[in-house]
Amino acid sequence: MSSSRLADLAPTPGALLGRLGMARRVADDAEAEILEIAVEWAHSHPVLEGEEGWDAAQSWRVGPAAIWQPGELDASVADTPDVETMEWCGIPPIAWDAPAAFAAANNMTTTAGKALIRDALVLRHRLPLIWARVLEREVPAWRARKVAQAVLGAHADVVEAVDQAVVGIAHKVGSVTLARILDEQLLRLHAEEREIK
Repeated sequence: MSSSRLADLAPTPGALLGRLGMARRVADDAEAEILEIAVEWAHSHPVLEGEEGWDAAQSWRVGPAAIWQPGELDASVADTPDVETMEWCGIPPIAWDAPAAFAAANNMTTTAGKALIRDALVLRHRLPLIWARVLEREVPAWRARKVAQAVLGAHADVVEAVDQAVVGIAHKVGSVTLARILDEQLLRLHAEEREIK
């Protein structure tokens, strides 16, 4: 075969980019569905009475009801060295063995599976506006997870404010903008705590 004949059989750049765009849409849809499955998996594997779980709830339900709200840290939790307690604050606890099976089915480590479940629960329970855009396939799962990770352990009112501030740009928000918005909301709502940090 001549080189000119091979060139005639080669796909055009436009065709390749079209295939790439289609593959990206399929991959994004699959990643969003994995987040949905993670939420359903977590909800179907609650901590039963007397069992252990990934339960930050015991730690953040500390003060009197007049002081704390579900998902909001009080001083005893804010000072804890336990990063996991902070990260799982404000989301439902799940059975201790739930992440392992989920992770295995998703071909990832248990630690990665647990983080994915945590991020999905943060989106579903603490960032409902952004979660709705994920469900509509308007925000890629990886970008939504970045927002979820940015607000881990934050006060409920700060998370709500970030959700409202970011929802319109969640499909394109970068790390610098996200950090700035989070800092602004923390300064606006908890100035003393922000100044201490």
